[in-house]
Amino acid sequence: MKMLNEIIAVQQRKSNILTYVALFIGIALLLISAQLYIDTYHIMNNKQIKNDKYDYLVMNKNITNAMMGNNASAYFTAAEIEALKNQPVVKKIGLIESNHFPIEASNFGELAFSTQLFFESIPAEYLDVNTDQFNWQLGSQTIPVILSQDFLNLYNFGFALSQGLPQMSEETVKALSFNIEIGQTENYTAEVVGFSQRYSSVIVPQSFMQYANAKFGMVTTKDYSRLVIQTEEADNPQFVKYIRDHNYSTQNEKIKWSKIKTVVGIVFASSSFIGIFILALCILLLIMYLNLMITKAAAKLQLLSLLGYKTSILQQQFTSHLFKSFLFIVILAFLVTAVFNVALAHLLAKYQLVVSPWPSWQIILLTIMLPLSIFYLFRVKAKKIIQQYLA
Repeated sequence: MKMLNEIIAVQQRKSNILTYVALFIGIALLLISAQLYIDTYHIMNNKQIKNDKYDYLVMNKNITNAMMGNNASAYFTAAEIEALKNQPVVKKIGLIESNHFPIEASNFGELAFSTQLFFESIPAEYLDVNTDQFNWQLGSQTIPVILSQDFLNLYNFGFALSQGLPQMSEETVKALSFNIEIGQTENYTAEVVGFSQRYSSVIVPQSFMQYANAKFGMVTTKDYSRLVIQTEEADNPQFVKYIRDHNYSTQNEKIKWSKIKTVVGIVFASSSFIGIFILALCILLLIMYLNLMITKAAAKLQLLSLLGYKTSILQQQFTSHLFKSFLFIVILAFLVTAVFNVALAHLLAKYQLVVSPWPSWQIILLTIMLPLSIFYLFRVKAKKIIQQYLA
């Protein structure tokens, strides 16, 4: 065993330091790139940024010149709705029903107005306001209404200021009521019960919409030109591509992260590829170095074999030094990645972006798997080379 150790020690003193430096750079670059990608993904999917567990996308078809004059082409078919439901990121789909009858809204007094209006009904579970007062029963002459917050803002900061009219708070609008005439035969009183920041529409309860469409509607089929989609990942690049490929339209601000995610993925994938490439070259150099060490010691290895040393013992002596060096480099690269992530977390905190300062479990797993894989590779290659000389 003493002779074997002397052989190994002589060969190891000739090792190439530059190979280990390059190996460290490759592993560190790989780990840091992977950690950066994970941190970026968490930032883009942070619930503190999204303000809700789910995103709600209101979707309709883009109107083209070819569709003009053919209103039926604007509706979603059953097959198109089913295809949307089957998208991996889609949790649920709500059907937005619109009125198929004429509506006229009017009011008298200081804020007198008379205008044609439209209604939409959306399932209560997709609404972003309290729905305790948002219900209607057959026979009731009062219709609860949810208005878009955008409508109130446009009035207050656009129309009212330009016309010298008084601005109105949400409480003031809720205290007012206005007359609704449907089909020129029935009259109702509409009362605003809430303001939606999610939908740019005039929303009424589904029970009223179904009753009114059945009684006054000018069409007999139920068609839907707008849908609301519940998803946890509205900016998923594959889903955004699906929307665009099918000529659908939705809120651009909800899918704005899609392009950023794609670019970030490409950048970090490129960095990871470079790290993997450097790592592969370094491992190849180490294997060549291992082969060279064994080749130079071939005659002495044959003598040791004749003295009774097993191949496994000879292989272990040659690979232990390389493996220990590789393990030290991996641990050092992991520590550098951990320090980098702590510094990044403190920097992002200044911009109110929260990421964990600790390396992710994926990075820890990768750090463990790398030495195990290399140990197995060195062991197999060393045994194979030694057996060639002892055959």
